[in-house]
Amino acid sequence: MLSYRYEPKNNRVAAYKDGMEVGQITFIPNGDIWDATHTFVEPVHRGGPIASEMLKLLVETAREEHKKIIPTCSYVKKALNAIEEYQDVLKQSAN
Repeated sequence: MLSYRYEPKNNRVAAYKDGMEVGQITFIPNGDIWDATHTFVEPVHRGGPIASEMLKLLVETAREEHKKIIPTCSYVKKALNAIEEYQDVLKQSAN
């Protein structure tokens, strides 16, 4: 069974299958900004819903905590730009 957790002490959201970690999205907090720097899913679990579910939890948590996300990670960048419902947490560049 898959479960997802926001782990603020580790600056990440993580995915677990039967108690074993199978993925994570890490971020660097800076005031009201989270810089999402890395997404990882164990190779055997790639191609499924794990990365998208972790991103969903990251976005939901950012909303609850009134944070914006800078998508440094290529996966997070692609997904945040592609999903209309996530635009409210996307930190727009100042340029």
